Amino acid sequence: MTKVGVAFVAFVAFVGAFCLSTFAEDPQKTARPFFRITPRSPAEKFFLIEEDKSPIDPTNPNIGLGRVAFPNGHFTYRIPLGDVRKCTLNMEIGNRYKISASTDNATWKILANVKDVSGLSNYGTYPFDLSPFLPAERVYLKFEDSQNAGWGCWLRSVTVLADRPTVRPVLRLDAVGSQPLKLDLGSVLVRGDRVVSPRNPTSVELSLNGHVLEAKIVCHHSEGYTPVSVATTRDGEVFRDDCVELFVGRADQPTDYRHFGVNSANVQLDELGYDISRNWEWTSSAETGKTAWKAELAIDLQKTGLDVSPGQKLLLCVSRFDGDSGQVAILSPFANWGLHQPESWTKVVLSDRSSILPSLEYDVQKEVIRSRGTSAEEKVLFMVMDRHNNTVYSDSINPGETYSAPLKFEKSGSYRIYSYSESGLASLSSFSIEEDVVDRFTAEAIAPIFYVGEKVKIAFSVPERARGSRVSVHLFSGGEEIQANIENTDGQIGISDLEPGEYRADLRVQNDEGSTVSIPFAMRKSTSVPAKVRITPAGFVKIDGKFVVPIMVHIPQDLTDIKAKGFNMVVAGSDNPADPKWIEDNVKLLDEAHVRGLKVLLHLCNLLRADNEHYESLKLAVASLKNHPGLFGWFTADEPSGNVFDIGKLEKAYKIVKAIDQNHPVVVLDNVPMMLKTYAPFCDILSSDPYPVPSSPLKLVRDWTDTTLRASQTRCIYMVLQGQGPPYYSRQPSFEEQKIMLRHALEGGAKSIGWWAHGTLVASGYWDRFGELTAMAREYIAKSAK
Repeated sequence: MTKVGVAFVAFVAFVGAFCLSTFAEDPQKTARPFFRITPRSPAEKFFLIEEDKSPIDPTNPNIGLGRVAFPNGHFTYRIPLGDVRKCTLNMEIGNRYKISASTDNATWKILANVKDVSGLSNYGTYPFDLSPFLPAERVYLKFEDSQNAGWGCWLRSVTVLADRPTVRPVLRLDAVGSQPLKLDLGSVLVRGDRVVSPRNPTSVELSLNGHVLEAKIVCHHSEGYTPVSVATTRDGEVFRDDCVELFVGRADQPTDYRHFGVNSANVQLDELGYDISRNWEWTSSAETGKTAWKAELAIDLQKTGLDVSPGQKLLLCVSRFDGDSGQVAILSPFANWGLHQPESWTKVVLSDRSSILPSLEYDVQKEVIRSRGTSAEEKVLFMVMDRHNNTVYSDSINPGETYSAPLKFEKSGSYRIYSYSESGLASLSSFSIEEDVVDRFTAEAIAPIFYVGEKVKIAFSVPERARGSRVSVHLFSGGEEIQANIENTDGQIGISDLEPGEYRADLRVQNDEGSTVSIPFAMRKSTSVPAKVRITPAGFVKIDGKFVVPIMVHIPQDLTDIKAKGFNMVVAGSDNPADPKWIEDNVKLLDEAHVRGLKVLLHLCNLLRADNEHYESLKLAVASLKNHPGLFGWFTADEPSGNVFDIGKLEKAYKIVKAIDQNHPVVVLDNVPMMLKTYAPFCDILSSDPYPVPSSPLKLVRDWTDTTLRASQTRCIYMVLQGQGPPYYSRQPSFEEQKIMLRHALEGGAKSIGWWAHGTLVASGYWDRFGELTAMAREYIAKSAK
């Protein structure tokens, strides 16, 4: 029996998004497949609404099954498209055919009319543009015999290609206030096409009373967690705290949206688009408990300029920032990587009734798919599809009934359950069937490079079927098997006393065919001695046993004047594995810095940024550079809240670095205070970068420093101050503001100070006085250490 990993995930989504993983990240990119319809497949049940005189033809085994429209007969597909703007149908079709399209299943326009063809001599894949029919909730396709004589239209498949929908019609909200809409935020904002379940539940209840939209949102967290609320003034950056956000707009004007946010201290934010000057009259409250905090909002939509009468269609986006789990829980998946912008909408139809689809879930232990009941007044179709859009199961549920049926999975992977009703309501549930450990024997070296005197370490996992069997190791050099000192302990191989050279270790499980893994690695002589960086229990830094105050500058363009201005470290590095010289470039940087008496916090953030997961490149960098005396540490994540999202990547990176190098710290920097506690376990030095100038009080630096210190697990925190704002800032900080920001960071407990140079600090008007700032930082921290 297979095993289930990721917990059941439920979130509402448009049924047209059958292939979420194929959506383009950029809406301007080429259209991608939504789904593929093939005759007699389970998925066809979702689309085929009429099959008059259209049997399945099995007589072309080289092509596959086809659906045939005999003379005076037809078959009709209903294609749900929502607010797709462009759509193409690629049809595998042949013989004499007539294809018509309609948005109401009554008024038809001919797309193609092919006559005088015998057999399948014209069989091929032909594109048909549906854009003239859009936008439309659905498009109907009718297939007929163009001549009503002999064999008629023969169809093998229809592939629907479309751009990403900006909205998804999924919900109905009772416009007369008699039935609240209850739902959970069941998805997490992550990069790529993965569906992740929130670690902490967030329940939402929406109701509409007259023109007033009321929202009750309960945000669960672990016991003992204290929600973070740094923003204290209205329209402050509440979206960097533990908060909930509600976006409301009109379906016909998606950019003209209203934005309402409340943090756990009940500090409000409201905007019209990006205009924060609105300050509508609306009420909110926030209450914090042991295991949850609750926010309630009451918004008169009419006063904000939105129509709220039955029949209107609104756009809705709900999100919750959770500092306890480090996740952003959302109503439906975001189209891009924005944090507090509504990148993906859910369409809400205001109705005088609410029709709720059944919540379908999979019981892993009993291998049963079931519903928890439904108040839907219409028949509901559903199907289970794998990540390749293959339908593995489908069925229907009658109005008002519950449902239960056995369902066994033969393959591991990600699966989705789609439900769809006649009125256009849809829901989506996702879960994962993990790959069973009985199927795999895995092994990997902790690094690709080891040094003379080090023990080669290879971790392995034995499959269940071979539990108790011996794992043998055969070591090769230059194609010849050699003997070595090999230790075989539970789950790990250790190889000692090897000379410099290239090696390969073959690991095999006794009496288990196919269970062989080859591990290549190199042994080298170390030509230098690494600097050993340690963090004291109080959070201060020692290098080779001597107390040091790290004073850093980020991404300097020139190292010439750095030391003279009081800096002893730089943050820089090459982290593009596509460049064959990236390791060599890092060696040159470390060499130059070392000659100048500087150390380097090596920038490796791009290895994990966005969709990147360059773990092998991380291993190579750490193993290749760990012994350089100019190295201070490893910078693995720069503002991951805005460009990584998947916390598991930081955890894995931290384990990789610490397994290879115990002499240098890992640094993670973020600019969302409520996320700092989440990132703290995956670094040795926790860092944040408050930039108050020109729009926030300078005290923001102290608030962020306090939050960073509370979140840190080592008490070693690194505060990165605003050397210069980006070019689009209306002004840059003055020297006096620099001093005030530095004082706030030092008094808050910073053990290291850095400045971010947007452009070059050397061009700033106070560069010649910068030594005063670095001296002030060094003296204060040194005094604190005593």
